[in-house]
Amino acid sequence: MLVDFEVGHFGDPSFDLGFFLSHLVLKSLARAVDDPVTGSLLLDLTVEFWAAYQAKLLRRIETSEYNQLVRRAIQHFAGCAMARVDGKSPVDYLRPDTQDVVRRIASELLTTDVATWDQVLAVVR
Repeated sequence: MLVDFEVGHFGDPSFDLGFFLSHLVLKSLARAVDDPVTGSLLLDLTVEFWAAYQAKLLRRIETSEYNQLVRRAIQHFAGCAMARVDGKSPVDYLRPDTQDVVRRIASELLTTDVATWDQVLAVVR
């Protein structure tokens, strides 16, 4: 099933992970302003997704390859999040103060060696 024809491509699967997870995290940050419970539930959804993805993928590829994919996915996540604030197709649901939070999160992730989704969530929370 192809979800989004705008960015559908044949290439590195880490981009798809970063793109998908950036949408969930941006929605969680936007919702957290008015409804912290829903914002937290959306972050919890990223954890559930990541665990299921990891369980399936580690049966198919070596751990070292998986770890490299995770690092690339986190970099794509940060880049996609930044692009949705300051790029050519910004989301319209983030308030200016939340946009600043996204910029800080993305900058930190792009300039540090983050290797797990739990580390990303520590930066996001």
